[in-house]
Amino acid sequence: MRFLSIINPFASRGRALKLLPRLQSIVARTNHTFDWRVTQSSDEMQAVIADAAQSGIDGVILVGGDGTVSSALPALLSTGLPLGVIPCGRGNDFVRNAGLPLNPLHAAVYPDRPEIRSIDIPAANGRPFGSIACLGLDARINELANKPVKYFPGRSAFVYATLKAMRHFEPFDVTVTLDGHVWHSTIMMAAIANGPSYGGGMKIAPKANMEDGRLNLCIVRRTGKWTMLKEFPGVFKGKHTQHPNVISLSAKAVTITSETDQKVFADGENIGQLPLTCSIGEHHLNIMQPMCND
Repeated sequence: MRFLSIINPFASRGRALKLLPRLQSIVARTNHTFDWRVTQSSDEMQAVIADAAQSGIDGVILVGGDGTVSSALPALLSTGLPLGVIPCGRGNDFVRNAGLPLNPLHAAVYPDRPEIRSIDIPAANGRPFGSIACLGLDARINELANKPVKYFPGRSAFVYATLKAMRHFEPFDVTVTLDGHVWHSTIMMAAIANGPSYGGGMKIAPKANMEDGRLNLCIVRRTGKWTMLKEFPGVFKGKHTQHPNVISLSAKAVTITSETDQKVFADGENIGQLPLTCSIGEHHLNIMQPMCND
């Protein structure tokens, strides 16, 4: 098979470029052909994928993180090309949620005829996303985590951002519409999940499944900051859902509005502000399974 392999040189401070010689050495021993491309922007990446669909490419393999996958989704959905991911980002939650290897060297080896699975790709205000859209405290954490912080790599950057975001954050009123049912509350945050994890393995929606055609919501109602800090470690195992102020719901369509200005993030990227409408069922993505898992 012939693969287009796109390297994001900015992922995790250049980790993809550093691994490139080892990756090329590994795939050279397989029966596949790899066309390597280093792209400098989201627009360039999408253009390269669109061109590849017209030139006999059998699949696209992204070498990067969650942001790389998110940027490529529009072109992947329009071309129908199957996706493989060699994770070289900071959180790598897309591959974790999709059941793909987290070890980039394992993720580079594909059998002659890779197994292909179809996963759901929801949309947030018309924009496709892979894992999770969020607002409130979650969005503020994403905003802080996206800023370079020395000495805080990987998951620790999200922990640091969480502690910093809690200092001045205030709850806010929302109206949530789930498959036509309306609910009002004062909340700290809301996450609309296609997969269970974000932030490098935080299981914010432990029951979310990329293949069930449903969105899973985790809503944290007004809660004291000390309680939030106390319960925070439980998110790594999904135990936070046992708290009475944590609401877990499921729907195919979700709309959230508020009279306050609230930023919205999806797959770690700022996509605008409320109101937010998320839906699932219209888009699906084929993903290729490497030869072995971690």
